[in-house]
Amino acid sequence: MNLQSLYYFSELAKTLHMTQTAERLFISQQNLSNHIQRLENYYGVKLFERKPRLQLTYAGEQVLEFANMINRESINLTNILSEIKNEATGTIRFGGSPLRINAILPYVLSEFTQQFPHVEIRISDVLSKELENKVLNYEVDFAVVTGHEPHPELIDVPLMEDPLYLCVSKKLLEKHLPDTYEMIIKKSANGTDLKDFADIPFCILENRLGKMIDQVFKDASVMPKVYSTSILTQISTAIGLKGDAACFVPHLGLANIIDRLPPDMYIFPVLYKGKVLVQTVNLICRANQYHPAFEKLFMELLKKRYQEIAELKMI
Repeated sequence: MNLQSLYYFSELAKTLHMTQTAERLFISQQNLSNHIQRLENYYGVKLFERKPRLQLTYAGEQVLEFANMINRESINLTNILSEIKNEATGTIRFGGSPLRINAILPYVLSEFTQQFPHVEIRISDVLSKELENKVLNYEVDFAVVTGHEPHPELIDVPLMEDPLYLCVSKKLLEKHLPDTYEMIIKKSANGTDLKDFADIPFCILENRLGKMIDQVFKDASVMPKVYSTSILTQISTAIGLKGDAACFVPHLGLANIIDRLPPDMYIFPVLYKGKVLVQTVNLICRANQYHPAFEKLFMELLKKRYQEIAELKMI
């Protein structure tokens, strides 16, 4: 048995697809198959069922747990030894949604690379639900997520409370609420009642934030008129800012575009049960993970940037 074979085995277990895994690892299918065969010979068990499709055996599931532990400890050991040798090199595997990465990474990297120019940053730009699994499966070192439920194997570091806003153009209000829009603008300055906007088309989100918004609509007894649907907040925002439909944008998202908002765009806090609706943004990592100096600096810079965003005035 060797660490390389265990690593290849764990990568194949993620996809259960020989061709895709071999291509991603830049090795031949035969080479990958040989590594799996060596492990099966070493342990004396079958790790995969080949037919009707590739899947782990029960023995394979046990070896996968061991392989993940070995891979994790190998990364930890590499980081520890690098610090002992005082080498400012390594890799950060960081995850976040495209919205959150756009808001923070350009600012964080500018300062980070001044101190650690030889550290590689590998980014997983996927949604929060996927990121939690990637952290648990040792694919990502740490990630920024929302809507996270506590997990015994993860550490949670609160970064900010992210308020939600309704963005709606004046021309949209004039078109759909010609007789009442001026009164609604004044009324909504400190928070919206979505009943007032029932006749306006909306850009709807199909993600965790969208589920929160759906509760607001239900609480207001409003069935929204759907203009568009998307799982990505930045797509919904881009459509909404054209002025033909209202959109929901978190504080963090507005930080990305505040200097590009159309001059006739109104921004109203979204209320739910009398309070401004917020998402909690957390940094998550595994509880048993060793963090070298460059990772600690990266995380501190993340916290600093989120604090700066939290203090920005949007309305």
